[in-house]
Amino acid sequence: MGDAPANTPRPVRVTLLESRNRPCYHERVRWLVIVGVLGGVANANTAVSTADVTQVATVYGRTCVLHADRKVSCWGESTPVPAAYPALDGAVEIGGIAMGVCGRFENGGVACSGLKDRTSAAVEKQPLADVVQLGGDCARMKDGSVACYVEDRWRGAKGITDATFVDGGTYGACVVHADGTVSCWTPGRPDNAELLGIAKDGALTKIAAVKNAIGVSVGMFHACARETSGHVTCWGANHDGQLGRGSFDERAPYPFHAPARVKGVADAVALVSSAGNTCAVRKNGTLSCWGSLHWQRGKQERVARPVAIAGLRAVRAFAQSDHACAVGKGRDVSCWGAGRSGALGIGIDGTLEAPRDVPGLTDVVQTHALTLGTCALRKNGSIKCFGSGFDWPRGFPAVRAISSFQDNVTGLDAQGRLWFPGKRVQPLPKATSHSGACVIAKGKVVCRAAIMYQGARTWEIEQVSD
Repeated sequence: MGDAPANTPRPVRVTLLESRNRPCYHERVRWLVIVGVLGGVANANTAVSTADVTQVATVYGRTCVLHADRKVSCWGESTPVPAAYPALDGAVEIGGIAMGVCGRFENGGVACSGLKDRTSAAVEKQPLADVVQLGGDCARMKDGSVACYVEDRWRGAKGITDATFVDGGTYGACVVHADGTVSCWTPGRPDNAELLGIAKDGALTKIAAVKNAIGVSVGMFHACARETSGHVTCWGANHDGQLGRGSFDERAPYPFHAPARVKGVADAVALVSSAGNTCAVRKNGTLSCWGSLHWQRGKQERVARPVAIAGLRAVRAFAQSDHACAVGKGRDVSCWGAGRSGALGIGIDGTLEAPRDVPGLTDVVQTHALTLGTCALRKNGSIKCFGSGFDWPRGFPAVRAISSFQDNVTGLDAQGRLWFPGKRVQPLPKATSHSGACVIAKGKVVCRAAIMYQGARTWEIEQVSD
């Protein structure tokens, strides 16, 4: 791991008494299992923030949200429901870049995980400084310059010194200039340059007829600008109806369409585009989309005019890739689309045609995954488990944190006592936090170790480290 932001958790070294995967049953063997990873991946042993959600970011198979207390929660990949993501805590903005998730920090630095390999746990500081905005795979600096992440490295954009907004990726990126005009270029391959109104060689090109812009959103074959008036102007290809003009280009090669306003949208406060669509968050809190609605399988998958997405209330933020998520009031987050790798946060891998609330962001403050099930800690200290392959935690008092040991859920109560299913395990020191069968008390790591002695299991305390 490279240098990380000052608030990034550092790995904790723990002496493992025996193999964590294959405990050996000698005549007298101590062993423990610590579940969860400290550092760059979602950590089920750290409580999910209870603060309001202010931003959402999506990449292939993963979703992350930023809370008002600057803590980050993520789900997807090996985490089917929301879990804390402490490696990006302290970020003031998050974004999906390439295959990874990145955070922008108050000091202008950027740290990312999974840029090259979305399953990677490493969190690396990026070679950027004074960043004030993340947009698509690009970053805007305080001095008005721009860089985009292309082919595993950051590339500066030539000729841009007054950018006030940026969005885009390898096949096309656009900036809003200080005078409200828009220019676009191709940071990587110029395959789609002409469809985006860019010079054939991918060089920076001013988009004629776009004025008074304050934001821009770039898809694979089109782009849209948000004007100060709230109107939206789009240009490029229109085979999916992504320009919102009431028609489709049915045959390739698809022609370039010059910029024109989208009818029916005059109050946009934010724009987000994917490969074949654009969605606008409206002033009244609704979400309108046009183009390819890929989540509506067999049900009007393409629309050439803006349509409201039913089931959403008071939308404050929105993000999409092959799935989409919207932030409503408080901690309400709704997701829909392709549920690959648990990206929807509801524990399924299928496709949802309509938004569904992510349950882990209502009254659930922590989740913990067992071998064949998941347990959730609720605000009131109770535990809800589902799935199979674990012991139901009957007899638990209200607890403030959960973990697991030998695939049974464990809980730490307000008095610092560690609880196993159905009973309190004594003696244990008053603890401030715990993982598995271990607690941290007065700076020492103390573990409840399982002991096999003459075929019978007993318990004893093992101090692992200071």
